[in-house]
Amino acid sequence: MTINVREIGASANGKSDDTDFFIKAIESAYKKSKVKSGWREPMKIFIPSGHYIISKPILDKASNVYGGKFVFEGEGWQNTIIEYNPNVDSYLFDNQQMIGFTTFIGIDFRSNNKGLFMHGVGGGTGNAQSFIFEKCKFSKWETIISSQGNSMMSEVTFRDCKINGSDERSVLFQLNNQQAVNWRFISTDIESVGGIIFDFTKGCSINFYQGSIIPIGKSIVFNVNEKADVNSFGGGNNPLVNCIGVRFELKDKSKLISINKFNVNSNFDFYSCGMGGENITDQFAVETMDSGVITFINCENLKKFKFKHNISNSTSWTKPLRVIFINKCPPLDFMSNSVCNKVVNDAGTPIYSFINCGINTDIRPFAKGSYFTPINSTPIKVSKNVFSPSPMSNRTDITIKKSWNEMWRIKLPDVNILSMKLYITDGINYGSKTSDFEIKLTNKAGTVIFIQDNYSQSKARQRVYEWKIPVYSASSDEMILHVKPINYDGAKFGITSFVVLEY
Repeated sequence: MTINVREIGASANGKSDDTDFFIKAIESAYKKSKVKSGWREPMKIFIPSGHYIISKPILDKASNVYGGKFVFEGEGWQNTIIEYNPNVDSYLFDNQQMIGFTTFIGIDFRSNNKGLFMHGVGGGTGNAQSFIFEKCKFSKWETIISSQGNSMMSEVTFRDCKINGSDERSVLFQLNNQQAVNWRFISTDIESVGGIIFDFTKGCSINFYQGSIIPIGKSIVFNVNEKADVNSFGGGNNPLVNCIGVRFELKDKSKLISINKFNVNSNFDFYSCGMGGENITDQFAVETMDSGVITFINCENLKKFKFKHNISNSTSWTKPLRVIFINKCPPLDFMSNSVCNKVVNDAGTPIYSFINCGINTDIRPFAKGSYFTPINSTPIKVSKNVFSPSPMSNRTDITIKKSWNEMWRIKLPDVNILSMKLYITDGINYGSKTSDFEIKLTNKAGTVIFIQDNYSQSKARQRVYEWKIPVYSASSDEMILHVKPINYDGAKFGITSFVVLEY
C-alpha cells in the first residue's frame, strides 16, 4: 500500500505550506503498516512531481511513530522538490530513537542555509539507524545529519546523490556517535560546499567510493574537532576514513584534513584518488597533531601538498604520527615546505614512509638531532635492526636452575625504542619432558619488562612476542632474556632466538 501526499491535500505549488500534509502522510503510513518484531514493516510515501514548502519538522518527539520504517519516493530530484525554510533552528526529521531502516529516493531537498535535515540519536530499541539516500539532492543545508548518542546510527548510505551550496557556517555531517559505522557514500558528489563536511567528535567510519569532493573557501573536508573524545577513536572505528577512487579539488583555502585534538588515533586511507593538488594555493592541505596514520596508495595529483604538524612533547614519542605514500608520492620538496612545531624528543616527530616511490625508506623530516645526533638539516631515517646474542649463531645453551636463568644479554642502542619483537625459532630440549618455560625480556636493571609470557614446545616451537610500548633506553643499557622452568627435567636448555628493534 502507498500513501500519496497529493491525494491527502498537498498542493506542491511552491507557495502553499504543505507541512501538515506530510505529517499526516507519515502518521497514516505508520498506522497502516504491519507490526513485526517490535517494528513496523516499511510503507511507501509517494511524493509526485512538484515543489513542496515545509516550514517546521515533519517528525519529532511528538510523532507517535516509534519503530517505523518508511520509503519516501519522489519522481526524480529534477521533478520532486521539498524546500525546508524553518523560522527557527530545527530539524526536518528530529529522529530521536524513533525511525530507522528508511529509504529516500529521487527527491531534491532544499533549504536556505539554515535548515537542519536529520537529527539522528541512536539507542533505545535500536532505532535511528540504517538510512539509504538514493538519487537525492541536497542544496544549501546547514547540517544534513547530526549523529548523536552512544549506539546505533550505523549503515547510512548515500548512492548517486548530489550535495552542494552550503555556506561557511555549515557542518554537513556531525559525527558524535562512535557506533556510527559503515557510512557509505557511493558515486556521490559533494561540490561547491563551504564550512566543514565531516566533523568528528567521536570515532566512526566513513567509506567514500568514487564520486567527487570539492570544497571551497576555507572549508575542511575531514575535521577532528577540539572536543573530540580520544577514547572513542581507533580499534573497530579504524580506518576513520576510507576513500577509493574519489576525485578531490581543494579550491581556494580549503583543507583535506584538520585534526585539532592531541592523542586522537585516527587513520585515513586514500586509494587511487585524485587529490586535487593542482588547485592548492598556499594553504596546508593537511594539519595534524601527534597520532594516527595517513596513507596514500596509488594517488595522483599530490603536487603542492603541504603538511602542518602540532606535536605534543609529553606523549607524541610513544605513538608518533605516520604519513605513508605507496607507489606514488608528491615531489620530495613538499617536506621542506611543510612545518612542525619544535619537538624536544625526535622520537615524537612524524614518520614519513615511502614505499615503491623511487625510494623505499622511512624518514623523520622534522627530526633535527635535538637528542642523539648533531644539529643539522638532514632528516633522520628510522632504523630497524636485528640483534642476535652471537655474531656466529642465534642459539644459546645454558645450565638450568629452578629459578630465573639468564639466557643472554645484548647491548641496546642509546635511542628511543619504538617497537620490539622477540623471535624464538626453536627450543633445544636436554631432558625427557617437553619443555614449558616462563620467559621474560627486561632491561639491565630489570626495571622495564619488555615481554613476559610462556614458551611451550608442545604448543609451538616457533613463537613471536611483540612489545609496542615505546621507551627511552638509558645510556649503555642492555636487554636480557630470562627463562624459568615450569615443566622441565633437563640439566641444560637451549633457545634459538633474535630480536628486531625499530628506533
